[in-house]
Amino acid sequence: MIAGAARGIALNSPKDTRMRPTSGRVRESLFNILAPSINDATFLDLFAGTGAVGIEALSRGAVSAVFVDRDSTRLIKANLARARLQTNAIVMMADFSAALEKCKKYYTSFNIIYIDPPYYQNLASKSLELIAGYDLLNKNGIVIIEMARDEDLPAARGFTAYDARGYGKSKLIFYKRGD
Repeated sequence: MIAGAARGIALNSPKDTRMRPTSGRVRESLFNILAPSINDATFLDLFAGTGAVGIEALSRGAVSAVFVDRDSTRLIKANLARARLQTNAIVMMADFSAALEKCKKYYTSFNIIYIDPPYYQNLASKSLELIAGYDLLNKNGIVIIEMARDEDLPAARGFTAYDARGYGKSKLIFYKRGD
């Protein structure tokens, strides 16, 4: 279920059992933390899966959201339509590295970047490296990484981790620019 303007909308779930959607509990906690900074934010949902996190951002006042996933763009588009939030959304079917390069080309920077890669594949570190290299996070922006609770913090040259919170088998790590 989504909160905010699209409150109560149930999103479609994936048929692929390998996909691990962000739980409602994690989303609720995340947006309680982000509440002061979500209004008028530009949001990037990397490894978007169902699109639930980016849709929640739009529903709670983000001005725009870019959704990136290699496999589930149809599901994201269906969920955006279901929540009636497709107007300020862009959905990219691409590998994360190609998508981040496109973001550099077509967007200035983002206020909030949410990264939820498949666990145990070191994709969070690679994503952070590209985000720093392409300068995709604005000066006061936030990067949040969802990862397995037992994974090591990703290397984050150019970023400083300032908060970490555990939720069952997952954890959220919050970063800001380190410059």
